[in-house]
Amino acid sequence: MIDRMTKCLYRYLDEHENLSGVVHSVFENAFNILDENDRLIGIISHDKDLGPMSMQFTEDKFSKIVQGEKVRFHQGQLEVDTSYFRYENLELVDLSLSRYELTDIKQKLKDLENLIINRGSSEGISGLIYYFSDELSFTDVSLNEYSDFIKERLILLIESIQDEDWDLFLSIIPKVIGFGPGLTPSTDDFLSGIITIIFCLSLVTDDMLKKIFHACKNRTTKISEEMLYHAVHGHVSESYKEFIEELFDDENDDILPEVTSVLNVGSTSGTDFLFGVYMMASLMIKKEANNDQI
Repeated sequence: MIDRMTKCLYRYLDEHENLSGVVHSVFENAFNILDENDRLIGIISHDKDLGPMSMQFTEDKFSKIVQGEKVRFHQGQLEVDTSYFRYENLELVDLSLSRYELTDIKQKLKDLENLIINRGSSEGISGLIYYFSDELSFTDVSLNEYSDFIKERLILLIESIQDEDWDLFLSIIPKVIGFGPGLTPSTDDFLSGIITIIFCLSLVTDDMLKKIFHACKNRTTKISEEMLYHAVHGHVSESYKEFIEELFDDENDDILPEVTSVLNVGSTSGTDFLFGVYMMASLMIKKEANNDQI
């Protein structure tokens, strides 16, 4: 396999010579670096999903990495105490999202709904899809503790979108951010999906997108905060981008492969992200059908 780096990270390293930092977190065949500018950089193996600020290696050096180790990026090489990774001449991958016009994706959203229900994780907040869907019955659905606790706040969040009251939307974000299981809590993955559609359909100004991130900042995990930071700037992980491209592709109706890849991200992350995409895109489809009224 070819070692790869995102264009976002390539530009960042090009602008910051001799960058230093520490190992922030360590996982199986992956670790995150927190650099001197408070940015997270992911170093992953090829069995992981390439994120907006990451590079991917086939080398088996991840087992030596220890949390807290000092690191330095210098002359095309990442030095981590006893390990090093050369990142010169890596294949560059663009994970920036495109802007789209809203087309008829109702059938794809219906397919997405079915896949979330039948193949997604039930451990996050995606069970609330029964509550928000016009066609599903919420009667006798048993919610887990996370969905039951956050339900009323998510209703308010969705109502603020329906009313196109973005100031109210901003005020509700601190009440839902950082809730649920995982390194990227379920509500954050859900918000990431919503923000992705907001960005792709150009529903708000760039200034409002920055305000959305500010409402999230310092209220969740560092890994999750970075995910939301990149989302408002139009960057998502590789499997997420491939799914979004397929969702808005008029020439292909089959979203199963791309949805399956996203569902495999984390224990609940991919499912809750898809739930956010489903929710936001469904609202926009409904708005278009009702002559610009949600």
